[in-house]
Amino acid sequence: LAHVSYAQQPISSSEISSDLAVSWRSEEIPRKQRALVQRELADLYCGRPPKIFQVLSHALQPHVRPGIGLLEVGCASGYYYEVLEYLLNTRLAYVGVDFSAAMIRMARSYYPQARFEVADGAALRFEDGGFPIVVSSGVLLHVQNYAGHIAEAARVASDIVVLHRTPMYRAAPTAYFKKRAYGVETFELRFNEGELARLCGQAGLEYLARYE
Repeated sequence: LAHVSYAQQPISSSEISSDLAVSWRSEEIPRKQRALVQRELADLYCGRPPKIFQVLSHALQPHVRPGIGLLEVGCASGYYYEVLEYLLNTRLAYVGVDFSAAMIRMARSYYPQARFEVADGAALRFEDGGFPIVVSSGVLLHVQNYAGHIAEAARVASDIVVLHRTPMYRAAPTAYFKKRAYGVETFELRFNEGELARLCGQAGLEYLARYE
């Protein structure tokens, strides 16, 4: 766990190199991340669901119905497909997209019954309002064009958008950091809450609820 996300150093947005911008495509990450996921899934099935799983299922509970379409942007190895069907006790018409081809290959191997695609969250290949629910989970903090991600999520969602695992400051300005994730050098952002709210409003989203 000490090597999941570590060695954070403040940087400016101009210091994000082209290598850092595509670092999450690394072939080194999927196997290491899935090892952590397997531990979290074991806790889930032993009656100890991780808080991050509980928060997302709680946010979605009022909006789901059997067979509802759900798009996850930044799906990694697709484990939320398994987690959400279990915690919500319903079948989902789940589609997962991720920037990393290696992650998508792994997702397809674990969940062949679901649909997975390699995609840029700021340029989705789906029609307007194509999914009742769009979940952006743990991805905004790792992309430079986070405004584009929010706008695209709003465009393809017909009902709700959930920004999950998105770190925020109440008052401090949005900050950039260089770090190592699963041993790979990358970057992350911590957002100013007001800025994120403004971007959501500009994309046509209305505030419903916040879960911490």
